[in-house]
Amino acid sequence: MQPQTATLIAAVIAAFASFIVLLLNLRAGRLGELRAAHRKTLEANITSLGEAIHETVATSHILLMARTEVSVESWRERSQKAKTKFQELGPKLRYPLWGTTDALRTLSRLPDWVEHARAKFPKQARIICDAGRDLSATLDRTIKDCYSEGRVPTLFERAIVGYRVWRFKRAYHQFQTGGRDDDDRNAYPSPEPSAVDVASSATRSTSRGGDGSGHGR
Repeated sequence: MQPQTATLIAAVIAAFASFIVLLLNLRAGRLGELRAAHRKTLEANITSLGEAIHETVATSHILLMARTEVSVESWRERSQKAKTKFQELGPKLRYPLWGTTDALRTLSRLPDWVEHARAKFPKQARIICDAGRDLSATLDRTIKDCYSEGRVPTLFERAIVGYRVWRFKRAYHQFQTGGRDDDDRNAYPSPEPSAVDVASSATRSTSRGGDGSGHGR
């Protein structure tokens, strides 16, 4: 190979390498700008979002332990304020937290679901509260990572959030459909039939027996 040819090849390779480095630098700079913009979008709402998540879980736990109607009413008002925050933040975070805003809306129901179950089925209310707390922890971790890395939730993160939502909804569905534990059922057994109910049942049985004998004849 002639020296001129070798020099030309080396120059071409150097130019090509410089071009690749330039493209990589441009791409890295563009990604950095996108991450910064994404982080800035989250930064404007992340404080309010964190407060809403914390207040929702905290008020639900206190509602679970409350013993007086005055205390329940006070914390019920706080839970409604947190729910209002979720409703306001949802449209703003739909794209920055793509795939998780439905989970935030579901989490906002936690105080209502706990209050619905706590009066007569405290064990099931505790299960609902625990499932809601697990969902909030998963959302906290996902939001923190998205903010620090300036990105939307990954497919894996969305799958984990979806699983926590499913468990949360399942806990409440079990309460609604009577899938309660033995302690709750024993604490609140079905009422004994009254004397009137017994007499009415006996009358209906007698009437059916009489009809049957008549047909037999």
